[in-house]
Amino acid sequence: MDRAGVGVGGPANVGRGRCCLEQEGGRGLNRYIAGLVGGGLASALVASPAWAQQTGIQINVVRADVGTPVPDAEVVIENRDRSIRRTARTDVRGQVRVEGLTTGGTYTVGFAGSQEFAAVRSEPIALRSNFTRSVTLRLTAEGAEEIVVTGSRAVTGINTVNAEISGSLSERELRDLPVEGRDVLGALVRLPNVVPSTGFFPEAPAISINGSNALDTNYLIDGLDNNENFLGGPKFPVPLGFTREVTVIANSYSVQYGRTPNGLVNFTTPSGSNLRLRQS
Repeated sequence: MDRAGVGVGGPANVGRGRCCLEQEGGRGLNRYIAGLVGGGLASALVASPAWAQQTGIQINVVRADVGTPVPDAEVVIENRDRSIRRTARTDVRGQVRVEGLTTGGTYTVGFAGSQEFAAVRSEPIALRSNFTRSVTLRLTAEGAEEIVVTGSRAVTGINTVNAEISGSLSERELRDLPVEGRDVLGALVRLPNVVPSTGFFPEAPAISINGSNALDTNYLIDGLDNNENFLGGPKFPVPLGFTREVTVIANSYSVQYGRTPNGLVNFTTPSGSNLRLRQS
């Protein structure tokens, strides 16, 4: 093309080319944004269950007479309140861990029986969020006579799953204890390593764990963040009727927890079931 052609037709062609590029770029950006939004929406629609109110059970199966582990034993985890039924088999150490359970309702762990061992089932157990409960099944020989003695500890049990040191107040204990002003946090001073705290402003947190600054405590609801990042303390107060169990984790907690050099307060909220309605 000659200079005249460039001088006459060039700017117009360049303008049209820029316009086309801008339109293509705009359409590409729109497609990119639509892809992000669509992908996020699709992920939200097909996402796995939320981490809130998730918990687990570690099951140990041993012989009742000698205490040795029983490998490859099939156990059944059942929650009739929530219509949950899962089966699992123990490993060579006689152990199996079942994760991703909900805190709603109560669970039983059972062994259906075999030619060698008789059937056995645990008592109903309740789970709390972000904690793995330990259950031991002791198998007796099929046809053997046995005497079953059932008891419960009057004090806090020993954690046999991990090194976590914690204390909890159950729904029944919160209902029976004199909770001043229906303030759940005020009742936590009855647990080990928890003392009242007096801040220098009215909204200051009410408790201190391990004698540390009360502003350092991490507050969770079903394992989800509930911290007031500016003033410290819980962002949303948890009513007494909305608490099924409250746990103070004081020492040796898992790396999944963070944002605290002190301790944690984890509220487990109540859940409904397929069998009964809940009232408070």
